[in-house]
Amino acid sequence: PFGLWTCGKPILVSHQLTVWPKTFRLDPRPLPAGRQQWFAAEASDFQAGDQGDRSGVRPYQLGDRLRNIHWALTARHGRFIVSERQAVTESQVRIVVDVEQLRAYRCGPQEALEWAVRVAATMTRTLVQQNTHCHVLLGSHAFGVAPSEISLRRFFDALARFGSDDIERLPNQS
Repeated sequence: PFGLWTCGKPILVSHQLTVWPKTFRLDPRPLPAGRQQWFAAEASDFQAGDQGDRSGVRPYQLGDRLRNIHWALTARHGRFIVSERQAVTESQVRIVVDVEQLRAYRCGPQEALEWAVRVAATMTRTLVQQNTHCHVLLGSHAFGVAPSEISLRRFFDALARFGSDDIERLPNQS
């Protein structure tokens, strides 16, 4: 699985070998602000952001949102003053791999599943590195990945075990 090449020479392996799916480098991107929050996010007193309690005020800067203007202080000082809020230190993302759609790909359901796992693993790794908690749904399997290296390793170990038995339960190609 996962595009590994096999050879015809038998070898003796005395220990178990776990092969993680191949991932690709993605540049970090800011997450879009959603309208629904599935989980409460933690706010930081040390970073300015758009969520959480107000943490202070400062003069308006080009690019500030008009809705952040503190109108009472603006009227008192005769210039725009904006409110700063706390920044979210941990975001939540749900990654859903629709295995029902894999039968539609010409390469076959096994190869399509391998690529779907690679994409999910790549997205999860990138988001975890951005301090994002990920919930990955892969068919009927659900994985929770906290923004930590150990949680990411456990997720990759679980993906490595996601194999032929799971592929056989995919819908038949028609």
